[in-house]
Amino acid sequence: IRKFLDKITPEDLRAQREELVSCSRQWTYQELAAMLQKTGIDWFVEEVRPVDAEELHKQRAEKLEELRQKQQDAAEEALRHAEETTSLHEAMQGAQDDEARQLEWQYSREQAH
Repeated sequence: IRKFLDKITPEDLRAQREELVSCSRQWTYQELAAMLQKTGIDWFVEEVRPVDAEELHKQRAEKLEELRQKQQDAAEEALRHAEETTSLHEAMQGAQDDEARQLEWQYSREQAH
């Protein structure tokens, strides 16, 4: 192996890698894995190609922005509900106070007669 590797230049390795990457783009990961396993190679790592990585980062950034927007929308909706609840509570309290005053007034009138 050492003698073989000593004869290979870095340029040769780059060229072989380029050829392998070019060929591998024709197959899915499962197809490529099956071919490698048939030759006895049972250790390999799926490499994320730079173009694929850029697309993956773009998709993740879009998804993150979408989730942030949904979170903001949900927070604003919760705030609206809280404000509505507060308004309803204040209106209810006002109505109860008015009713109590009315009852006191009626009671005081009845007591006066």
